[in-house]
Amino acid sequence: MWKRYQGGDPAQKLTNEQIALISSMFEWPFIKLIELNEPIAFKAVELARDYGLRSADSVHAASAIMRKVDVLQRWDRDYNKIAGLVPVQDPQQISPQRNMFAAAPRPENFTEQSLNFEGSYDEKSEG
Repeated sequence: MWKRYQGGDPAQKLTNEQIALISSMFEWPFIKLIELNEPIAFKAVELARDYGLRSADSVHAASAIMRKVDVLQRWDRDYNKIAGLVPVQDPQQISPQRNMFAAAPRPENFTEQSLNFEGSYDEKSEG
């Protein structure tokens, strides 16, 4: 029962290794940090209300819309709901010289299968 309850918890604890892997992505030269400010926050609330986006997705989408990005890359289909507001596409390799996506954490790195019931990372499932 406890394992089943924990599996539905959206706030799974990440290990130090997982956090380091995610943090290293922000050092890529083509990643631009966008500060969450009041206009972006209000737009996020609007997107969550009008398009049914989850909180984190609405902040991501609002940031892209407000900063007028060329394209919003996504790992799931939730962003199809706002494709009329900002161009949306699946992540693509941007350079033939270096495959950054081979080193990037992918959604499957953080699924329930890769976490044990106590919320710690199971290295055996990494593949």
